[in-house]
Amino acid sequence: YQLVGLNWLYLLFKQKINGILADEMGLGKTIQTIALFSLLKQRNEAQLPHLVIAPSTALENWVREFKEWAPDLKVALYHGAAKDRQQLRSQLLPSEDGVAPFDVLVTSYNICISKAD
Repeated sequence: YQLVGLNWLYLLFKQKINGILADEMGLGKTIQTIALFSLLKQRNEAQLPHLVIAPSTALENWVREFKEWAPDLKVALYHGAAKDRQQLRSQLLPSEDGVAPFDVLVTSYNICISKAD
């Protein structure tokens, strides 16, 4: 299942088509997504940092899985109190040449819909 899912995601990427991995829990959607991001970086095909939006309860799991399965990817966790996020934003700004200091930004649904930022 893992390789089939990765190949499907890569095909969608190459065709510039959006898709959603939606199957039962525990079949490897997280790993397939991480593998895609890693493959795109390895092949120098990723043009922008990736964004992972997940439930707050799953954020630490995403960061841990990235460290285990794709340690070459620089992952930034954008979460916490408004004051903490304000400090994080200054650390996550692109350099003068426009390069972000991370390959993947992991955040929660709640942060995305928050009006505080």
